[in-house]
Parts: sequence; C-alpha cells; structure tokens
Amino acid sequence: MDSYKIILIFYLFLIYWFIIVFLDRRGLLKRYNISSYGPILQIRAVRGERLLERLGTVRRFWRAYANIGTVLMIMAMGFMFFLVINGAFTTFMVRPEPTELNEPRNWLLIPGLNTFIPMCAWIGFVVAMIVHELSHGILSIVERIKVKSMGLLLLVVPIGAFTEPDTEQLFGTPKGTGGKKVASAHERTRILSAGVMGNFVIAILAFLIFFGILFSIQPVGENVLYVYNVANGSPAAEY
Repeated sequence: MDSYKIILIFYLFLIYWFIIVFLDRRGLLKRYNISSYGPILQIRAVRGERLLERLGTVRRFWRAYANIGTVLMIMAMGFMFFLVINGAFTTFMVRPEPTELNEPRNWLLIPGLNTFIPMCAWIGFVVAMIVHELSHGILSIVERIKVKSMGLLLLVVPIGAFTEPDTEQLFGTPKGTGGKKVASAHERTRILSAGVMGNFVIAILAFLIFFGILFSIQPVGENVLYVYNVANGSPAAEY
C-alpha cells in the first residue's frame, strides 16, 4: 500500500471520528441506544428478548446443543494449547527463510491486512460473531437468565458483538440477587460454551457448502471439444 492510500485512509478515518463526536455531543447516538468509546460505536438492541424467547422454545434441544458445545470447547482448548506450545517451540528452534508467509502482517488473521485473506472474509467474521453471541443469548433465556441487551461493536466495520446477561443471575448467589433465579454451575457452563458451539456449527455448514459446490462442478467430458491454446496473431487470440 503506497503512502497516498495510507494518508487518504487516515483522513477518512479522522472524518469518521469527527462525525461520531459531533453526533455524540448532539445526543443523537444516545437516542438510538448507541454509545461511543473514541471511534468505536457500541450499538445495543434492547428489544431482542422476544426473538430469543421464540428461538429458545425447544429447551431440550438447546441444552443438548450446549452440552455438546462444552465437550467441544474442552477439546478445542486442549488443541489450541498444543498449537501455542508447538508454535513457541518452532519459533525458537527453527529459523525459516524470510518469505511473504513470515511477514508480521500475515501473523494476524485480519481480512485486508493479511495478504492471503481477502476483505470479503469480513462477511464470515460478522456471521460467526452474530451466531456466537446469539447462542449465548438463547441459552441465557433457556436457563431463565435475563438478557439485558445484545449488540455490535463498530469501527467503520463490525469488529465485535456482545450479549449482556444479568451478571448477578449468572455469577451471583441467591442471597445477593434478592430472590431472583441464579444459574447453577452446569447452567452457567452451558451458557458460556454455547457460543463456541455456534462457531463449530457455522464452520461445519461452511465446509459443507464449500465442498458441496466443489463436488457439484462437472469436469469437461472426453467427447467435448474445447480450446486450450491459440496461435499468437490469429483472430482467435483477440478474444
């Protein structure tokens, strides 16, 4: 990326930040349940509980869903721990030749910054975030834990999402909640692991769609005439 593009992006970002500050001081952001933390916007949806209640009607299914997620989360934690240890060992013991793969920008799996991940990968990132947090919200409703709000974090593009359950019900004790329902250890584990299960489901669906499209492509038959090369300077070379 040349210096002109960097400067242009910088000025556009400053304009974006100025607009946020202007709207915040006018009180327009607060009117629509939007908070600003510097250039980051936090958009809250306070009326999503009805949707969660509709999605969480089949309680047995969602509890089984979260129980499977708990097992997968433990397996994923062990696998990631192994990757971290193996990566640290490889970093100190093996010195690979400098290539494009080893550039610092490619260490981060950020679409657009990483050379090998296109900007369109943000779509998958946003879908994964929404499903992850929606799973937390649904399991909170299933376990009768109040969800205060849900929402997105924006920094020009979505960079995060959140579900805000009642922390007193989720982590508190019966004495400290004024008689409100408090999650048991098992219920709390299901709520917290539901997001991981959501990510596994999205990954499986993405692989099924990808390989379904891949295997549905038919190769060219033996009896079909096709052109694989043309002579330079011929009329066909112009097309």
